[in-house]
Amino acid sequence: MKILCLASGRGTNFEAIVKACKSGEIPLSQTVGLLSNKADAPALTIAKREGIPFEVISPKDFTKSGKPDRTAYDKRLAEAAALYSPDWICLVGYMLLLGKPFLTRFAGQILNIHPSLLPEFPGLHAQRQALEARAKRTGCTVHLVDETLDGGPILDKTEVPVLEGDTEATLTARIRSAEHATYLRVLKKLSEKTRE
Repeated sequence: MKILCLASGRGTNFEAIVKACKSGEIPLSQTVGLLSNKADAPALTIAKREGIPFEVISPKDFTKSGKPDRTAYDKRLAEAAALYSPDWICLVGYMLLLGKPFLTRFAGQILNIHPSLLPEFPGLHAQRQALEARAKRTGCTVHLVDETLDGGPILDKTEVPVLEGDTEATLTARIRSAEHATYLRVLKKLSEKTRE
């Protein structure tokens, strides 16, 4: 099973997937590449260290009449992704909404992990949203990506308690460890289905 990752930031989920593929925790699977929209994304350092091919494709490089051309960007991103022939594309902290050219080309193959129990707290700053709502629990959700914001069919969730005195940072750290386990659990199931 070929897994391609898209990341904008730290890459902790990316690193967890790479290690799980290499160790056999996700059976008969390989992380075939990493695409990023940011040249300074720490995830790229992980890719270099682990020997994973990577490419930076910045939306800033795609303009039309001086304005960002997201259609051209998404077409280029889709072309780059297609070169890896991925079975699954995992968004691992990829902070741009994917456009129609990409979503159409890889319909039903794109996974995302979101730091809340969707449909609660979609969008940015989900942990802050949970704290402001005085939620007693939150967590993370792996879902298939469609054209809706943090929508698409839900594949798995893990609940995480919101503790008294939690800050956005402490809650984020607690959710992050749950994210790794949840993403790997989903990918392991998908790998097992691929072999059936």
